[in-house]
Amino acid sequence: MEYSVEQAVDDGVSIKKYMVRFGLVHAGLVVLLGVITYFLDIDLGSAPSVIILMCSAMYAVSVFIQDNKRVPNKGEKSRMIWTSFAISWVLSIVVSIGIFLPLIFDGSVAQFFQSADSTFWIIMAIIFFIVILLYIGLLYFCYGMFANKQYQALIKKGKL
Repeated sequence: MEYSVEQAVDDGVSIKKYMVRFGLVHAGLVVLLGVITYFLDIDLGSAPSVIILMCSAMYAVSVFIQDNKRVPNKGEKSRMIWTSFAISWVLSIVVSIGIFLPLIFDGSVAQFFQSADSTFWIIMAIIFFIVILLYIGLLYFCYGMFANKQYQALIKKGKL
C-alpha cells in the first residue's frame, strides 16, 4: 500500500495523550457535578453535560496547542472529535448504569419499558438524534473555531 505525503501530514501527532486528558477532565467534572447536585439536592437538567463536554474539549485542545505550537490539522481534529464523542458517550452510559442499576433489580425499569408507547419511543429517538448532533457540533466548534481563537490569542500574548 502506498503512503502519500498528504496522508503523512494529515496523520499528525498522536492524540492519545490529549484524549486521556479529555476523559479524565470529563469524568472528574461529572463526578464533581454529581457530588454537588447530590449534597445541594438540586436538579440542573441537561445543560451541565454540554458545559462539561465543552470544558473537557477546550482543555484538551489547549494542551494540544501548547505542546505542538499549532492547532490540530484536519486528521487530528477529526480523530479528536470522534474520540471525544465516544469517550463522552461511554462515560454517560457508565454513569447511567450506575444510577439505574438499583431500579433494574426492583422491576421499575421493566415496568417503565412495558408502559411506554410507540409515540414515546419516537420522541426519544428524535431527542437522542438531536443530542448527538449537538454534541458533534460542539466538538467541531471546540476543536475548530475555539482552537483557532485560542491559538491566535496565545500568539498575540507572545506565549507561542
